[in-house]
Amino acid sequence: LQHSSNLICTEADWHPENPLIAAGTSLGECLIWDAEARSVVRRWQAHADSVRRVAWSPDGTLIASCGADGTVKV
Repeated sequence: LQHSSNLICTEADWHPENPLIAAGTSLGECLIWDAEARSVVRRWQAHADSVRRVAWSPDGTLIASCGADGTVKV
């Protein structure tokens, strides 16, 4: 999937049921990509440093992320 910025995707996880991808970046942002539309549908600053891991909850309602800043966010 292409995006218009110079972000480096450090981690990604597919939604358990829908064509959505949760992704983390080197700038500490989390994004939700719509894989069919090939576009970002949500973006937020989650961490002060690089995102190390993102994961959808089993029911697909939550995203957890952990960052190099030592925090975990849900």
